[in-house]
Amino acid sequence: MLALTTRTASAPARRCLSTLLSLNEEFPGVPSTSPSPKSVSKPEITTLPSGLTIITEANASTSTVSITYPSGSASEQAGESGAALAAKHMSFKSSATASSARILYDLENAGASTFSTVSRFSSSSGYTCAPEQAEGLLGMLSTPSAYELWDMRDARAYAALDKAEMMQTPETALSDLIYAASYGEKTAAGKSLYQTVSNEGIVSFMGRELVGGTLVATGVGDHKAFVAAASAAFASATGGTPSSPPAFTGGESRLAASTPYSHVAVAFKAADSNAVNAVVKALLSAGTGSSAAGFTADGLVGAYGSSLAGSAGALSEDIMKSVSSAGSGNLDSAKAVAK
Repeated sequence: MLALTTRTASAPARRCLSTLLSLNEEFPGVPSTSPSPKSVSKPEITTLPSGLTIITEANASTSTVSITYPSGSASEQAGESGAALAAKHMSFKSSATASSARILYDLENAGASTFSTVSRFSSSSGYTCAPEQAEGLLGMLSTPSAYELWDMRDARAYAALDKAEMMQTPETALSDLIYAASYGEKTAAGKSLYQTVSNEGIVSFMGRELVGGTLVATGVGDHKAFVAAASAAFASATGGTPSSPPAFTGGESRLAASTPYSHVAVAFKAADSNAVNAVVKALLSAGTGSSAAGFTADGLVGAYGSSLAGSAGALSEDIMKSVSSAGSGNLDSAKAVAK
């Protein structure tokens, strides 16, 4: 009897619910099932007389501010090999106006997290924070380094750790070695990113190359106010001179390793369009199946993979065939993946 009572009581409730709410009505308190299109903001660009380019974009809940210089390890001169990697670890260290401890305190107090990267042809550093903190931290990007001995000592030690990690990871080792094959081992672009440098080399490289650049900020609503703040922070900055693009020659480079596997990377000169490079990357990944994966790097696009020792040649041929024999169907699929 109790079960029967429960069933008869629930049936009217179901009928009542379907009667009260039609298919195009929304449940109270539940997010809309037909949300309005997301608003898209357009980047605003300003170039200062000093040559510094400022780009802001408002459509973000947090702010990310970064400065990118058109200089990486390919811009190193004699006596500076390894300086670009060490300079990466000099970001947010002692400056002309604050110690490393003070900079760290201010960053933590603002709830900001920092990052820095380096490649053959560019270097960048920046921070992510709440939008209201974005302008106040600009000085940490603009103030020149104090080149304290302990900061440079630590930077060289961290660079040595980067090299040790690189040698333990085949993909990373290939990513470095592929430039020697692409541009030549003795060229500025072909030499290894991971080298030992002196304090003098760090000072020389940073003072000459890490100037000017492009400042990009997301999550900034007032472009004019940010430009005014950046103009004040970078008032003494001068425009840098980008290195001339190296000549892509193509070739081969090998590294002996005691491993039962052969690791192979094949690369091509990247196109000027990031969209095209994304399609080529997807095409390489799809064309070689599970044996290789496509990649994009600074100035290059290609694929790397591994096989049993002695099968490197066959794997290289498979990667090449994935490009030369690509049909319209493969291209359409690659375009869909790249979107």
